[in-house]
Amino acid sequence: MIYEPLELMERLAALVHPPRFNITRFYGIFAPAASLRPRVIPEAEASSPSQHPGCQSGIEAPATDPGETKKKHGCQPRNYPWATLMSRAFELDVLACARCGGRMRILAAIDSPDAIHKILTCLGLPTRAPPIAPAVSDPDMAYAW
Repeated sequence: MIYEPLELMERLAALVHPPRFNITRFYGIFAPAASLRPRVIPEAEASSPSQHPGCQSGIEAPATDPGETKKKHGCQPRNYPWATLMSRAFELDVLACARCGGRMRILAAIDSPDAIHKILTCLGLPTRAPPIAPAVSDPDMAYAW
């Protein structure tokens, strides 16, 4: 097949995934909804948490039986909590306490842009995203800085 340059670029661009897009797909027994998945996925090691203020390390998460299958099949939740999404996409447990390994809980969510701006300013953090560099049309100019 012979393509015009712009048509080729259009077809190649359609194959590129968006930034931070999870491209790993599992199927069979490793699929997220597989009934036998708990039998082949290793369990997290239990740590001996030490109690400190503001942490719920004394509260144990409900244990799941690896042989237990889902009782209810059907509709899956449409929206997942952000902590679950971070864990599924990046294998990052954002609710794990860095000091003791216990579970933290969300006390409040700040949605007001004015409040977020004030908090970031008070902490000395940037209040806007960094600018994105424009695309370079000349390949020779790409490394000329």
